[in-house]
Amino acid sequence: MLSLLSIMDVQQEYEFYLTRCFQLAKLGKDAAAPNPSVGAVLVYNNRILSEGYTSAYGGNHAEVNCINGVTEKDEALLNKSTLYVSLEPCNHFGKTPPCSHLIVQKKIPKVVVASIDSNNIVKGKGISYLQENGVEVVYGILDDLHQQQLKSYFTFQQKKRPHIILNWAETRNGFMAPEGDQQLWISNDLCKRFTHKLRAENQAIMVGKKTALIDNPQLNTRYWKGNSPLRIVIDKRLEIPEHYHIYDQTIASCIFNAKKNEIVDKLQLVKIDFEQPILPQILNYLYHQKILSLIVEGGIKTLQYFIDAGLWDEAIIIKSNVYWDKGIKAPLFNGRLQKQIVLNTDLIEYY
Repeated sequence: MLSLLSIMDVQQEYEFYLTRCFQLAKLGKDAAAPNPSVGAVLVYNNRILSEGYTSAYGGNHAEVNCINGVTEKDEALLNKSTLYVSLEPCNHFGKTPPCSHLIVQKKIPKVVVASIDSNNIVKGKGISYLQENGVEVVYGILDDLHQQQLKSYFTFQQKKRPHIILNWAETRNGFMAPEGDQQLWISNDLCKRFTHKLRAENQAIMVGKKTALIDNPQLNTRYWKGNSPLRIVIDKRLEIPEHYHIYDQTIASCIFNAKKNEIVDKLQLVKIDFEQPILPQILNYLYHQKILSLIVEGGIKTLQYFIDAGLWDEAIIIKSNVYWDKGIKAPLFNGRLQKQIVLNTDLIEYY
């Protein structure tokens, strides 16, 4: 019978190697999308034989890269090793063969998994296949932490829409924009870099027509290294001038409108029915385009649409030390404060 101490030691060992899997998964995040980035570690007698993470979309999964990385002299240890993997191994033929089949073929006797995959094609099937073929499977270790790391993927699979992040800056007395058609910066330069980092971590970013007309935003990641997200604007009558940045073909862009469907190089015009609720149409389109995450940056009307419809998962608010006598008030919403970060003179709140 195992003592309490030995049980605790086993739990700590699981968590130690799965934490390493989470670190590895971050390395493949950008290239793997829209697939989830997964990390895998193969261990024998507390020695790491190999590590791997998900290749670029269409390439090998983490488990395959990990197993393929085992040296010739260590191959004889596979049937005595434990494979740690952050997400349940797949059990279907897609762009690559099933990872679960490779694990069984290599006679790996034990697999420790953080989370069951919420994709119905995979969900539970990989674990069942392994168990049916004599593999010991332990799962659900650090599941909450891992779901937070893969929040966009889990939202996408469970809610059939992108993970939605509302993002805006406001003055210390609650204004997010000046009155009239003018542009004024609220946050400091460090927060500007923070917002570009946020863009690099997500797949799409949206503003309304008025914001596009007043600010002519580039909506890119010029202040942070990383891919720029898909730029999205709602422009019912296509009133934004064609010399504005949304039309400049530097980044993939999408304009939802009531007039026409058209694709020109990196620009997509997508016609939707403005007589019906527009957000479900937009989110359904993005879901079928495999866009897992969406930042909504404004303006007030667009942000309030999402809030009133209950279509948001996170809100990240930059609260500046700037004070204005008047302006347009920030959106009204009910959220649970999760954490706060101070960046120089500004405060970032996560809801």
